[in-house]
Amino acid sequence: MITVIIPVYNAAAFVEEAVQSALRQPEVTEIILIEDGSLDESLTICEELSKENEMVTLLKHSEGKNKGAGASRNLGIQHATKEWVAFLDADDFYLENRFKNALQYIQMHPETDALGEPIGAIFHDEKGRNQYLDHLRLSHNTTVSDLVTKVNIDVNTKETFETLLLSNAGSQSIIGLMVNKRVFQKTGLINEKLTIAQDTNFLLKLAYCCNFKCLSDVPPIAIRRIHSGNRWNASLKRRLYFYSLHIQDIYHFVEESKISKKAAKKLVWAYVRSHRVEYFQTNSMLLKILYALYSYIYLIRYNRPLLIKAYI
Repeated sequence: MITVIIPVYNAAAFVEEAVQSALRQPEVTEIILIEDGSLDESLTICEELSKENEMVTLLKHSEGKNKGAGASRNLGIQHATKEWVAFLDADDFYLENRFKNALQYIQMHPETDALGEPIGAIFHDEKGRNQYLDHLRLSHNTTVSDLVTKVNIDVNTKETFETLLLSNAGSQSIIGLMVNKRVFQKTGLINEKLTIAQDTNFLLKLAYCCNFKCLSDVPPIAIRRIHSGNRWNASLKRRLYFYSLHIQDIYHFVEESKISKKAAKKLVWAYVRSHRVEYFQTNSMLLKILYALYSYIYLIRYNRPLLIKAYI
């Protein structure tokens, strides 16, 4: 019934645990590993896992190239044979009864295209812990119980897009997500140009054009492993660059008549910053005004009337 897609890159220490956690879920009938040109022993371990269990399929990019998590997930999506698709990173793992609540909800609400649930976290090493807490500007007294990723309020599916865009009620992780394969006809595949923010990008598109429900009142169904090799451990310049690409992609994806003025205003200001990364790096009000003026002119040029109205 469910295909689990696992991109694998330099995860020799973790991938077997990830696969075993998926195999323990009775609803999972297919696991697709996409080996992404790892430099460690990941490929050998993936080959062994696929030989040991007929439910596990191993895919590789042409010539064994490294193409990133987005391209790897897309390859898995294109080869998935089950009606429902779930995602798992090779360094993370599912908890017991990962799909129990999801399937119960879908049985009661068959119109559902996608369902998101909370995930927890563990610290794998001290270096990764310190880097992660510094990255989010969190106290070093923070514990894993404080790091549950979820949408904190119960919203109907029509409010999911605005809730995720405004980021004022938590967030949703892609490893807590289960989607019907039909959604990709509306959202398209995952944006492979984004090595950072690609999950957020896909989730916003999903929330915008599909029946996407985030459950807020259930316990975590998966665990994210925080370690020094995580992709979020990138330079500020690199993070801002890919954030810019992400926002510009979302900006052009939405139809302005289908979002609220509040969401439009948030999107416009994010768009201002995405076109001028220096906006993040200056305290000069004059420069901020100039960047804002630039974006306003852009909105007029490309005839985005609702966004212009929200902007002013």
